[in-house]
Amino acid sequence: MAKITFIYSDDEYDVSITVRKATFGDGINRVLLGRVVSSPPTEADVAALADADTIMDTFAGMKQFASSIVRTTMYPACICATDSITNNDASKPCSADINISPEKFVGLPEDLVSEWLEAVYTLNPHWQLKEPDEEDDLGEASEPGDSNLSIPDSLPGSSPSDEVAVT
Repeated sequence: MAKITFIYSDDEYDVSITVRKATFGDGINRVLLGRVVSSPPTEADVAALADADTIMDTFAGMKQFASSIVRTTMYPACICATDSITNNDASKPCSADINISPEKFVGLPEDLVSEWLEAVYTLNPHWQLKEPDEEDDLGEASEPGDSNLSIPDSLPGSSPSDEVAVT
């Protein structure tokens, strides 16, 4: 199975993260985890952004929308395709863990998450978000993170969790 290991080091972190090419089960888990940690924005949420009266209202709505994207696509992709995270230097003040919460995930350095996502999408390109104007092989626009899996709106024993603040 193909794997990519990258090392991220700055003043606070020194970690090695190993990402693997996803299995079908990883793909199912990615969709399920995204559903468990967040509910996608409704059409009303998206419409509210278009009708916002002020720039700040629009910005607040965009931050909420971005939070939903992180919870439903990026966070599950990184977690479900990761084999291991090793903290290389115990003297660094911060560490990363395979069980990182969505809230802590958005607090990671942007460079770290960018490298993590690059490794995930290199091995699992079908998981990458597509721009709305990109077309799939059939000439139809694909949904972001489209996996062709149908997941019910609620899962047994699950409830929507608090929003992750994207700042």
